[in-house]
Amino acid sequence: MLLTSICDKEFSNTSDLLLSPLATNPQILLWKTLENTLYISDITINRNPSLDVLPRLNDLSVETTYASLFAFLDTHPWKATTSNHIDFLKCLATNSNESIPKVYIPSSTSYLPILRSSIHNLRFASPKTPKPQFITTPDHESQVPTVVICSKEHGFKVTVRSGGHDFEGLSYISNVPFVLIDLANLRKINVDIEDNTAWVQAGATLGELYYRIAEKSLVHGFPAGACPTVAVGGHISGGGFGAMVRKYGVAADYVLDARLVNANGEVLNRETMGRDLFWAIRGGGVASFGVLLAWKIKLVYVPPVVTISLVTRTLEQGATELVHKWQSVASRKVPRELAINLHIGAKQDCIEDSWVKSHINFLGFPVGTPVDILLNRTSFPKATFKAKSDFVNKPIPKIGLEGIWNMLLKEERPELIIATWGGKVKHISEHKIAFPHRGRNMYLIGYVSNWDEKNEFTTSERHISWIRELYDYMTPYVSKSPRTAFLNYRDLDLGKITINNTVKYSNPRIWGLMYFKNNFKRLVKVKSAIDPQIFSGVSKASHQYYPKKRSKEIDHIAMSR
Repeated sequence: MLLTSICDKEFSNTSDLLLSPLATNPQILLWKTLENTLYISDITINRNPSLDVLPRLNDLSVETTYASLFAFLDTHPWKATTSNHIDFLKCLATNSNESIPKVYIPSSTSYLPILRSSIHNLRFASPKTPKPQFITTPDHESQVPTVVICSKEHGFKVTVRSGGHDFEGLSYISNVPFVLIDLANLRKINVDIEDNTAWVQAGATLGELYYRIAEKSLVHGFPAGACPTVAVGGHISGGGFGAMVRKYGVAADYVLDARLVNANGEVLNRETMGRDLFWAIRGGGVASFGVLLAWKIKLVYVPPVVTISLVTRTLEQGATELVHKWQSVASRKVPRELAINLHIGAKQDCIEDSWVKSHINFLGFPVGTPVDILLNRTSFPKATFKAKSDFVNKPIPKIGLEGIWNMLLKEERPELIIATWGGKVKHISEHKIAFPHRGRNMYLIGYVSNWDEKNEFTTSERHISWIRELYDYMTPYVSKSPRTAFLNYRDLDLGKITINNTVKYSNPRIWGLMYFKNNFKRLVKVKSAIDPQIFSGVSKASHQYYPKKRSKEIDHIAMSR
């Protein structure tokens, strides 16, 4: 006999603790008392046949109920095979001042649906992908500190996911036992038009943010990205750019304040976290330093009507000449209000619409699509892909462009995302915040290889090899010393080294400078000062700068998106 209850069921009677036999699957105990819900799962317990029910707990206080339940688990003839898991759950209950966040583990019927709900790169939806011991889905900011404290106390690493768009899945993957904090339920947005500001929780998407701003004003906006299902938590912390990057700069330039849970479970704001940490989380990947709860952002002016025009050319129609000329014009010789990006395909007439609706048109939704599509967190299709990035600071010659086209023709579903730089972003100091990519950059290239994982004739290795070949081809034409990369286009190939024919992703001197340039050293010092061992990031990378603290392995920076 196994102790069990129906996973995710809520009981109206606070005394309900159900027992039923299960022959094979790990059992789940769902205990609900007052407003506190605690899910205990994946625990195999041998039941004494003489015990048919647990003690009734309806007449006990919350504190007494906790104590009674744990005393019962500890003293009765039941033996748990996952004591560390039980200890973690006990910790959540005893340290929660208000309500306990929902907690799911692999035997829960909701575990996989919740885990997969925000996996946007299907490379990491495989059964072989490492998975968390626990997934927590806090409904209130007050629930997050307890999860951090208990993870630290019981030896679990913490990963944080707000939208799940991390290109390498680092916001929900780890090779050591870990707890995933999924912030999708923390999505409140408070817009103050009179003050030109908004507080937006980390789990809110860009689409939700734009929609809520437009509810208050059609002449206010925020200079962030175009994909509506990307959440603000990771997007802004990695810099975040969109069509207004030349007019206003990157999203992180417009952060006024933040609420962050550090490794000690303390909730910090701009004042209490200090100058260095506030600097670091704006472009340095916030999940390296804690759990971002919310941003306070400054809104910007947008015209009541904007124009979107897709003018495309095929190679036969002179695309090479067009792109070559575009390089010299788009970032330097046009007004900051104009963002010119590149597409290859058919021609479409100009569209005039509001700023908020421009995001719908830009993504290819039909004209007239209701603006509330921005509230749909699943409106953007998921894909299986590998991506890389480069910044370019001088025009690529025609022969180089022709080589790119030849490379693209070798791949089934290649994609180049080319975003114009320059303008305002060029004139902001690269040291003002942690995001460093300013100055001479003309544009950013994102390379993407998409494929169908179900196609038996294609493999991820084949497509990843192609994009690596393209990346190598681009070496003479992109930034140098260092060759730079965009953090939000995460690429675990950066910094890889080979030791005894084994590839290891462990050279922070390479990837740190590529993502952060000269800001990397300051980020390392900030990370070392707060020393959050449970968060992945540059803490171990600091050992490379401080030889007295040598480490065999260096974690790649993690960030939720």
